[in-house]
Amino acid sequence: MADASAFLTTLHNRYMQLIITCIRRYGKPAAMARTKYLQNRTSLGSKKVIRARLEATMSPATVFQMQLVLGYVPWLLCFSAYGWPRLKAMDRAEAQRAIAAVHSFRFFGLVFIVPGVVGPNLPTGFATFAAYGDFATGLLAMLALMTVRIRPVFWLFVVAFNLVGAVDIIVDYYHGNQLGLPAVAGALGATYAIPIIYVPLLMVTHAAAFHLLVRPPAAE
Repeated sequence: MADASAFLTTLHNRYMQLIITCIRRYGKPAAMARTKYLQNRTSLGSKKVIRARLEATMSPATVFQMQLVLGYVPWLLCFSAYGWPRLKAMDRAEAQRAIAAVHSFRFFGLVFIVPGVVGPNLPTGFATFAAYGDFATGLLAMLALMTVRIRPVFWLFVVAFNLVGAVDIIVDYYHGNQLGLPAVAGALGATYAIPIIYVPLLMVTHAAAFHLLVRPPAAE
């Protein structure tokens, strides 16, 4: 009986030592892991709160409209520093030829009516006019480039592509505002960069072209 009692006591002591060893070996890492887990959850919760606040103050419409305006700033800075001084120093026809070369790529505007490139929620009234307005401007600019040696015809196409192109952009802005484009700007899909990056350059060069057209030759 005494032997059995001693055996149970020894077994109990070894079991307790094993428990203590396990706690010492694994208890601290487990506690650290739990602490890290709780910290991560707290951090994730904070990030979600911050993101929610940003989304509340920076809606897609606000971001889109802000980018529309800011898109003009770098182009105006670059054009005033590098483009405009050179255009003013060039022959009038050569300056308009250079501007026409920029606008000759506007045939790409037809992408606004290509399913899969733009989203189904893109307002049709905006997409159709923008697509064909850009297409017409691009064709007129190409015709201006092809008739540069026939000056009367060349100047006719220069005036035409600048008028059509400028009206196209102004009406696109109007349609976009009236049809709620900023709220569904994501529907632009792969074409999102066009109104933000490309259109400001087009509008700036239209303004330069009109200035060169109305400036008296004697002032050059």
